[in-house]
Amino acid sequence: MKHLLSYLMVASCLWGCGDDETVSRFVDEPASTGSSSDGALPPPRTPLFKKDYDYRYLLVDMADRVVMPSIQSFEQEVLQLSESLGSACEGGDAASIENEIINARAQWLSAMSRWQHLELQWLGPLAENENVLRNRIYSFETPARAEACAVDIAVVAAADANFDAATRANTARGLGALEYLLFNENLNTACSMAVQQTQNWNALPELDKLQMRCRYAQLAANDVKAQANNLTEAWAIESGNYRSRFINPDNTSHHLKQLSDGLFYIEKETKDAKLGRPLGFYDCLQLACPKAVESRYAAMNAQHIADNLRAFKVVFNGANGQGFDDVIAHEGYAEIAQEINASVDAAIVLAEQLGAQDLQVQSQAIVDDTSESASAACQAASANPSVEDGDFCDLHGFIKNITDQMRTDFVTIVNVDLPKRAQSDND
Repeated sequence: MKHLLSYLMVASCLWGCGDDETVSRFVDEPASTGSSSDGALPPPRTPLFKKDYDYRYLLVDMADRVVMPSIQSFEQEVLQLSESLGSACEGGDAASIENEIINARAQWLSAMSRWQHLELQWLGPLAENENVLRNRIYSFETPARAEACAVDIAVVAAADANFDAATRANTARGLGALEYLLFNENLNTACSMAVQQTQNWNALPELDKLQMRCRYAQLAANDVKAQANNLTEAWAIESGNYRSRFINPDNTSHHLKQLSDGLFYIEKETKDAKLGRPLGFYDCLQLACPKAVESRYAAMNAQHIADNLRAFKVVFNGANGQGFDDVIAHEGYAEIAQEINASVDAAIVLAEQLGAQDLQVQSQAIVDDTSESASAACQAASANPSVEDGDFCDLHGFIKNITDQMRTDFVTIVNVDLPKRAQSDND
């Protein structure tokens, strides 16, 4: 929460600067009282502001302190990833190339960490045309998720001088394809023998395989760099200047809705797709689904989830500026924002505690336990999560605590609708 002095300074400008054209709540009627996790919202405290909250300040702060810095940081990390692969493929022997690939892994991890923050900022250019730019950069949880065989086919095709990585489907490009190329140490193809393009791959010398995969990794990294640059240019004041549209009072309701929708990434993507499906909680025909795990090759499942949660806090609280916590405080429910933050902090603690543990291992253990006791124990842990000796099932439960608060208290107080993709709860 921001200090009282900061509120009073902003309030004095809102009330005394002579501009009465403030942006009122984008829904004319107040939301009906919803119920919180303990039954009902407490009676509101007296709001600090006596006028409707001016969302222009929030949108300006989100653009200048959250979204644009996140995009610029990601672009810089991708640039460094591309540069790290620049000469990696020209080593004289297999060991030299392998060492360069290992070095590039660290830069991929940095780029992916920044991207996991942007995953909660699906708005503007990133969300246009059914998220086409987002999916080109990272296609997790889409029908065109990066797929090993598709990448292998692209590796072979890239030997053609006229090859253009930008023409490949999302199954063979983006950060997901780069993860496979950099972290998968099995040099044999993932394709079946029925796939003509890769039929001769396994017979190639090890050095040829390493060089060809490395060269396609260069092309894939350059493609991601180009997409990141497109995103930066779209927002930059001197070029696409989406910022001006984002902060335009005429677009307030649309962009506020996009921001609030972005927060629900932790429900549909983080909780349901990254945890719920691998653990067998939903949309899985087995006791669990190990192949649904995000980051199967880098085994960074917990770290990606921790980054999602940190990104949630940045959007929810703002970055030393206005955030949704200020909106909630303005409505007289500052303690609700504190409770949501406490729930997020608990989930972050466990995600960080899990560290390098691989969700695939726990998911496979549930599948292998034919007695189904592991599955039952996982369900119980999610229903009553604990940090002490907690695992991915507990983490699912902690995140559900957050999303339950978002579905009730948050949407009621901020007066927004649930995203279309979150109209139903899978738990």
